[in-house]
Amino acid sequence: QEFLAPCVIGVLDHHKDEKMYEDTCRFRRIETIGSTCSLIALQMLAEAPDLMTPEIATLLTSVILLDTSNLDPKVEKATPMDTKALAGLRKAGGVGADDYGKLYSKLMDMRMDISKLSSAQLLIKDTKYGIANG
Repeated sequence: QEFLAPCVIGVLDHHKDEKMYEDTCRFRRIETIGSTCSLIALQMLAEAPDLMTPEIATLLTSVILLDTSNLDPKVEKATPMDTKALAGLRKAGGVGADDYGKLYSKLMDMRMDISKLSSAQLLIKDTKYGIANG
């Protein structure tokens, strides 16, 4: 992914810092939380709240719920920062907490529905990547 380096101005992530793009990044925020979308939401709400529409709030909420298995404590992915992001997204016109379960169920149903995928798309969906002898 080095070819992207000149275009990368910042990194927000919830995975281990791989120290990529250090020469081009103006900001770097990497934290162990349930969803990178929580970092995006919090930064957007703090720095550009006027850009947060109900539609964007709903999209970010959807990904946070998927990444954290609907905040399920048994999965142990959700953090207080994810909860804080969801609260901010609710205030911005996103999904209410009472509707998280319904939204999560709908998203999971849609994720598992392969009825409209072509054979090629099914093969791509099932592709696994790895490094052998590396």
